[in-house]
Amino acid sequence: MSDWRVRALELFPDLRPDIQAAKSVGSLWCELCSRFDTHYEHCGIGKTESPEFIRAIYVYATWCTRAESVDVFNAATIGFYEHVSWHALRCAPSIYELIIEDLVTNIGLPEIKCMAGTFGYLIDSDELDRFLADCEKADRDLQRQK
Repeated sequence: MSDWRVRALELFPDLRPDIQAAKSVGSLWCELCSRFDTHYEHCGIGKTESPEFIRAIYVYATWCTRAESVDVFNAATIGFYEHVSWHALRCAPSIYELIIEDLVTNIGLPEIKCMAGTFGYLIDSDELDRFLADCEKADRDLQRQK
């Protein structure tokens, strides 16, 4: 069994049938991003994924960017990192702020800065500057709370 599938099964045991049926890690990322988007779109107004599930998506994204497989790395960068900034910037301000806070909490500012070019792939440079500045502000706020 491929490493990406093994790690996905560890992080998402409730998705076992989907993970086993996935033809590629890219197709799994399509499912994860769909659930990610739906979670944030329904925050406060309906059924959302558990915080643990959302955290697992962030953890899996980070794991994928460190995988030996170029296909796994590319699936996470294209399927998640490029998408999350684009999606966040198109959400209501309160949801945008929540995504930024969750991103900083679960991935960390160093990883965000390392992946800045990928976050910026689907957005213009002004949006990327705003996104990164908001991540830095969220990091400072979280550090003050500790």
